[in-house]
Amino acid sequence: MVIETGDGQTKWEMKLYTCSNCNALLYFENNICLNCQHMVGFSTGKLTLITLDTNEKNQLVDISNQFKAYKFCANSAHGTCNWLIPETQVYPFCSACELIRVIPELSTVENINRWTHIEVAKHRLIYSILRLQLPLQAKNLNNTNGIAFDDFYPFVISTPVIEKLTFIHRICATARLNLQ
Repeated sequence: MVIETGDGQTKWEMKLYTCSNCNALLYFENNICLNCQHMVGFSTGKLTLITLDTNEKNQLVDISNQFKAYKFCANSAHGTCNWLIPETQVYPFCSACELIRVIPELSTVENINRWTHIEVAKHRLIYSILRLQLPLQAKNLNNTNGIAFDDFYPFVISTPVIEKLTFIHRICATARLNLQ
């Protein structure tokens, strides 16, 4: 969504969603409705946030469709992803997180926070690719075409000349879309 700010600037914002249980406003990165406390997750098949409930088998299901079971991407354990995958999917990552080939050392809160910011931006990019119906294919050992993210993380510079610069954050992303 494009918003004109009035001062000649253009601001890009993600689409807003609503909770299927209480109609409260949800944002793209939400994993819980702040009003009714229902879990929510992003469905790539529907390109929307869906409100979740648990069924009798203790599986996550869409509150409006109890027949399809989901689970969260494995990166939700780090608070970096709210995307859903089918309960039956063996591979633990969603279509956005499977594109990551290198992640930071997760032993520090600082690295986790930086990784989270990168993941927000990457998920928004992948959402846009899906919404535009462009091909999305992971670049891996078996496939030389596609998209891959190799994230190289910050390091501390301690010199008197550059006192305020505490880290350099560099993202090297290799992306190749084959549009035919």
